Amino acid sequence: MEDKPVDDKIFFKKRMSVEKRREQIIKTARRLFSERGFRGTTTRELAKAAGISEALLFRHFASKLDLYRAMLEDWIVPSPDDQIYEIVKLELGPERMIAGIYNLMYAVIGAVVREDTDEIQKNRLIYQSLLSDGALAKVFYDKLPKNGYNDICACMEVMYKSGEADRVVDNMYVPIAAALHMATATQIMMNRPNYLDIYEMDISTFIRNLTVCALLAFGIHIDVIHKYLPDIEKKYGAGLQPES
Repeated sequence: MEDKPVDDKIFFKKRMSVEKRREQIIKTARRLFSERGFRGTTTRELAKAAGISEALLFRHFASKLDLYRAMLEDWIVPSPDDQIYEIVKLELGPERMIAGIYNLMYAVIGAVVREDTDEIQKNRLIYQSLLSDGALAKVFYDKLPKNGYNDICACMEVMYKSGEADRVVDNMYVPIAAALHMATATQIMMNRPNYLDIYEMDISTFIRNLTVCALLAFGIHIDVIHKYLPDIEKKYGAGLQPES
């Protein structure tokens, strides 16, 4: 008996349904993991929150760790409107480097003002891991694209040659890690009401000062930072102030 041809429309519709279900599970996992931590969340709770059976959950993800990794993959890829795509078009050197670190602070810390739930949940989960054994945070950092590190090194080499920066560290991972942890920890603290009142400054000024601290740790001269940062703020710092 001859097999009937597969209806492409039916197959595509079914495939899209599977993809949407997977996205739904990942979205649910973000919320639960950020609220309860990785270890404090069971697959049964994940399935219930997603409105599916535990068996169906395991059809999409082999284990809780597999789901966690998929969630990280989804988080690590920048959204199409992320400003980093514009920044990497700049010439290697101080403007590109300063814009990149400013964008990190803007994306992570400014998420509280912009009410960017995804960014807030991601950093809360990473920080929870760092406060325990750090294993899941390591999974996240291991998945970060290596081209970001290479880009920073290339920008710094340009500035070393031009005399705009000094070699203050032997390993570039040190100031990169410091900038990441500074941004993440600050975002967590900013979830407290009126946190910025302690410093008597608005969010724009706060992010500017943190950016300067992070850039100094790379060995970039303060006059170089002040030369580029004001224009970078105007270009990439939109939407920091809440609407009145």
